[in-house]
Amino acid sequence: MFPKMIIMKKSILFLLLTVALISCKKDDEILQPTLNSTEIEKLPPTTQIGANTAGCLLNGVAVVAEGDEWSEKNPHCGYDQGAFVLLFRQNITEGGHIGTQAVYITTNSNTILEENTKYTIKEQESGKFAMFYVIGDGSIADERYYTTTSNVGELYISKLDKEKNIISGTFWFDAVDSQNKKAEIREGRFDVVYQSMGNKN
Repeated sequence: MFPKMIIMKKSILFLLLTVALISCKKDDEILQPTLNSTEIEKLPPTTQIGANTAGCLLNGVAVVAEGDEWSEKNPHCGYDQGAFVLLFRQNITEGGHIGTQAVYITTNSNTILEENTKYTIKEQESGKFAMFYVIGDGSIADERYYTTTSNVGELYISKLDKEKNIISGTFWFDAVDSQNKKAEIREGRFDVVYQSMGNKN
């Protein structure tokens, strides 16, 4: 009788360990993007912990803060007395580094940011505007796309912790270049530790 009980206990233990290993494998698969990930799955999650992440879809293609070869942090966020600046960049590569693409969003000091609040992104003169730009290394041309009175967007602040300097939120906007070619920014999200406007680190 005892050997049977030992065999049963071993079988149950083996079954539990197998289930635990399968669960862990599934969790890993969810957290880590694969080569077959969709563009939206390549974006960072919408966290509120100061993870220093940012990303969006540009015309359906993922743009994510990558690289730290610049003088400012990437992503870089400054916040002071209501004025807000978010900038993040991603290298463009085709065999080698041929350029940088970036997303820039700002508000003016007349805008008091609050949690769970939406803000309209408009033309540059409003002080609350956004742009997408490309800086080429010679093989590709520079490009500039700005929000305007008719090509607008929205910034949503989901968290603003002034003690821990954490600001998180989402955004989207439409921007056009001088030829009226449009850049559609969608599913934007950021979760950063911000700096006061005067500091660069």
